[in-house]
Amino acid sequence: MNCDLFKNKKVLLFVPHQDDEINIAYGLLYKIRNIAKNIKVVYSTNGNYVVKEKYRLKEGIDSLKIVGIKKNNIIFMGYSDQIPEAKTHLYHEKDKWIDNKNNSFTKSIYNNDYHFLKYHEHAIFNKENFVNDINSIILDEMPDIIIGIDFDSHPDHRALSLSLEKALGRILKENNNYHPKVLKAFAYPTSYKGYEDYNFNNPSTKFLKEENGLETLQNPYFNWKNRVIFKNPKQATNYLYLKNIYFYGLLKHKSQYILNRIKQVVNSDLVFFERNTDNLLNKAKINVSSGNPDYLNDFMLFDTDNITGGINRVVTLNKGYTIINKTDKDKKVTIEFLDEFNINVIKIYVKNSIKKIVLKTNDETLNTTFKYENNVYKASNLNLEKIKKLEIIFDDKNDIEIGEIEVLENNNCIKYAYLEIDGNIYNDYYTNDVPQVKVITNFLDNYVINKTDKSIELIYNEKTIDDIRLHKKNRLILNIKKYVNKVTLLLGRIYQKIVKELRKFGGKKL
Repeated sequence: MNCDLFKNKKVLLFVPHQDDEINIAYGLLYKIRNIAKNIKVVYSTNGNYVVKEKYRLKEGIDSLKIVGIKKNNIIFMGYSDQIPEAKTHLYHEKDKWIDNKNNSFTKSIYNNDYHFLKYHEHAIFNKENFVNDINSIILDEMPDIIIGIDFDSHPDHRALSLSLEKALGRILKENNNYHPKVLKAFAYPTSYKGYEDYNFNNPSTKFLKEENGLETLQNPYFNWKNRVIFKNPKQATNYLYLKNIYFYGLLKHKSQYILNRIKQVVNSDLVFFERNTDNLLNKAKINVSSGNPDYLNDFMLFDTDNITGGINRVVTLNKGYTIINKTDKDKKVTIEFLDEFNINVIKIYVKNSIKKIVLKTNDETLNTTFKYENNVYKASNLNLEKIKKLEIIFDDKNDIEIGEIEVLENNNCIKYAYLEIDGNIYNDYYTNDVPQVKVITNFLDNYVINKTDKSIELIYNEKTIDDIRLHKKNRLILNIKKYVNKVTLLLGRIYQKIVKELRKFGGKKL
């Protein structure tokens, strides 16, 4: 249902490596390929730490072709990637970063890259050029919807996530009328390092990090229950590998081992986290009683001085915060808007909990309750009209560390509504009984659930907005499918191994 969001819209997807398009949004790309006005995919790296970029980039092209993305809709930024265990990264480099093959300039298999095409010169590997290229790509494309990787355990993922937010922060301040929808997603916790939930006939999505030792969401401000859900199409959840687009996409990435992760990667839904781009602080003058106010509306929730050190290293989020000193007697943020605005929602992203927060508008103290969850203080349904000045006063004996403040006229989140069985959503469900269902939604109040022996439908305003097709379990057929999948996966691995060996002899088309 919520895929209506993409109708006639320009969509821009940012991913670091060739194969992350599968971890992040593969089924979604397939689902919206015929309804979106335009879809473009940006790869920030050539993925060439071990594999030659001519192979790695071709794998991305071949994979995206399966979900309807043509080569001329793929943008290669041309930067080198880095392994998780490395001690250096271009994100920390001000001058010139040198990769493991002694490269220090962008390049791609087409003997050019985005930076070269735009400026007729190659970019030196450093943080500023990386952010500037992201900035330029967004301004060139002006997408309605931006999808990007978020901060998980690979340094290249972290670098792109933070750099995308930094670029967006600049753009939103300079272009007050541009408010794209922004969705962030994780490649590891919900996909590559997720739960093996594709080993039976009802693929699902599980997030059981505590029970299964899986990777957690490393963004401390995202709450799992506030996720945005898109239902994977049937072509992306079919239990038989030979009928699943993910299998063919994974097969294209011959240089990687992601095919071995198919049981983790294939899920019944796609999970994203929405970021607001209509922060009224971008139309205001901000002062703080102490600390640097620039971080309060830079679109970055946090930053760090070290994104490297290995996948198992817990990153210290020690930058990107406005720190109001504990010795400060006033401890407040003063916001003077350039015009009068109505305010309904305020979100304050903090590093540690705060004893008390007080709001004053136009010099009047308000009786406001902030709800605290996942390091975010949120006040909703404020109904403040024609506000010109806003003061946020903190009552606490410690330093107040704030990553971002969002002041919103409305909190228009992406709406979704799906049927749920045992905590998961499905296209097809194999059972000998009619299962119990619930509705997972963030907006519906009145709806009807229609059950038959063959399907369950969610009906809203006399329109079916979700359905699950029911099938009788047949152990013989299920066992045959399991056997076929084993053989298919084995042959796929053999094929990829043969290609890897042939590449050593210079196979150009492999």
